[in-house]
Amino acid sequence: MIISHEQTFGPVVIITAFQTIEQAIEKASNSIHGLRCSIFLQNTEGAHGLARKLRSETV
Repeated sequence: MIISHEQTFGPVVIITAFQTIEQAIEKASNSIHGLRCSIFLQNTEGAHGLARKLRSETV
């Protein structure tokens, strides 16, 4: 998906599902821009743990 690899200006949302947490970390951390990301999990503790592993300015 090209939009996930290029810098955009304006409100853009990309929603991606992953089979494993490791896949999500790898995908989110491979962005050269790494500005923001959001985490949606049923387990709040797991979401906090995942947020600490991501290379992003804002989670």
